[in-house]
Amino acid sequence: TKELSKAGFIPGLTNANEALDAYTLACSINTTTEDCALMAATYANKGVNPITGKEVIPEDVNQDAISIMISCGMYNGAGQWIVDVGVPAKSGVGGGVIGVVPGVCGFATFSPRLDHNGNSVRGVKVARAMSEALGLHVLKGGSSKKGSSKGGSSVPAPAPASSGAASKKDEPQHEDNDVIHHV
Repeated sequence: TKELSKAGFIPGLTNANEALDAYTLACSINTTTEDCALMAATYANKGVNPITGKEVIPEDVNQDAISIMISCGMYNGAGQWIVDVGVPAKSGVGGGVIGVVPGVCGFATFSPRLDHNGNSVRGVKVARAMSEALGLHVLKGGSSKKGSSKGGSSVPAPAPASSGAASKKDEPQHEDNDVIHHV
């Protein structure tokens, strides 16, 4: 982080250890699925926390982060993800996935079993199902506005993970470990 700060890539960073500590905490068990959903919703809301109304990410930085999510947020699975799901996203090796539909919604899933790319198996399936059902794919001719109205998004909440909607018969059933939140 010190080199990134010197090069001007992280404006305002005065303490590299502070940034590293924040990153480590965000990647730890201290982060809940609800926290991740709020992060995703904040990205979708141009860096403004939808609960507090405060800008927590400058809009230009927010846009850059979303662009990076599209290109590599799902590790080596990013290409297939953008084809199948079509929303900027970031996964974590702990099993969390956040998805961002700019101007519409943010969502998060958690299920610890990972695929060969290091992404949550069920998180990917749930996101694909949500994208298809709700028309969230950002690259399919503006379909991400499906369900929206002048008063904001009326996109319905996803079904709880315990419904089994995102799992197949041959997969082990551990719904108590699966969590989905939306904001």
